[in-house]
Amino acid sequence: MKVALQKFLDGNELSYYDFVKDKYPKEVRAYYLKKMQAFQKIENENEIDFYNFKEAYERATNTYFMDRSELGVLKDKLTDDIPFDEKQKIMMTLIDDAKIKQIN
Repeated sequence: MKVALQKFLDGNELSYYDFVKDKYPKEVRAYYLKKMQAFQKIENENEIDFYNFKEAYERATNTYFMDRSELGVLKDKLTDDIPFDEKQKIMMTLIDDAKIKQIN
């Protein structure tokens, strides 16, 4: 199973996510938190794939796309037509939430 984890961490997340998510939850959450942070550092809105950011948040926090919590609703605003600075604030809020959930 360590081989699957290494392949996942090397970027083969689509192929190995289901194999590693339950056995290595801390590593998986950390991987997606880093991915979220990398998206947040991009300064050009056109270069950010907000769908992938949302998916990374869901996997970093074990929430799902149908999450109707306050943060789930906030996450869904990332694909709305709102100013980029608002999207950046939302991304920071979601990153902070993912960090808190990693500790717990």
